[in-house]
Amino acid sequence: MASFSSVPLIVTAGLETVGVFLLALEVWIGHRVEEIGEELSQVRRLQFFFTAQDYRSFWIEWRLQKGRPTSEVTSMVNLLGPTELENAVRSEWTTGSANVDRGLRRWEKYTTPAARLTRKISLATGTLLILTATWLSFLREASNDHAAPRSVSQQISLAPYRVSPFPSGVASDPSGALADEICRVRKAQDPSGTRVAVVIGRHDPVPLTPAAKKRFGSNLGLAQERAETVARMLLDPKVCPNSPPIEAIALAAPNGHSAVGKPQAALTEERRPDVLGLGLALQSEH
Repeated sequence: MASFSSVPLIVTAGLETVGVFLLALEVWIGHRVEEIGEELSQVRRLQFFFTAQDYRSFWIEWRLQKGRPTSEVTSMVNLLGPTELENAVRSEWTTGSANVDRGLRRWEKYTTPAARLTRKISLATGTLLILTATWLSFLREASNDHAAPRSVSQQISLAPYRVSPFPSGVASDPSGALADEICRVRKAQDPSGTRVAVVIGRHDPVPLTPAAKKRFGSNLGLAQERAETVARMLLDPKVCPNSPPIEAIALAAPNGHSAVGKPQAALTEERRPDVLGLGLALQSEH
């Protein structure tokens, strides 16, 4: 009977490389979508001021977005008369409309239903390829440990484990409760035959505070940091001394939903990371 362990090493390496590429691509697209969304939110504020003919607020907002100091912007706007201010704003809005159109096209490119479906498929495929490459490597090592040739049949499964959601805007474990849950996961995973897991960090769609944005860059960056926090705790022998550590792959999943109208309980649930433990049973057939 043919064994998966007979698959050439280059195939395993190729699967892992393609999987990492797909996941990296999804992370990059997620960052781009968040950047474009932030740019469009700034444009919407400018559009509101322009439509309301609040030229003073438009003029100030435009320059603050470009990083000009508040004191400098305030002193400059006080030097302009109403007509000069209106003419300047109209000229800037005309110049910036081309950038608005480009931003909208980029947003539609990544957020149409078809594009979102493609991104989901890419995320699932990349994860599956990495898991498959891990399984094949494990099987090859298990096969090489025995001198006598034999065929091996495999039973593979993924065991989902529930851990508590992270607090909003946080990627650490301030309460210490997560450590107990990680210990429970490690004990439950020990009889599975492997010490491998995938951790998928998640975030809610609520915009980050300025301090959180400076630290994590984006909501997707926050989700990645949460996944890495869980992965480090799964591997840390000090977290649960009586259970063997687990090697974990940390990934981040983007959240394309809106926070408008969502209850707090739903937002909290969206911050819950997924921990998927790999289960593998080997049966020898002589």
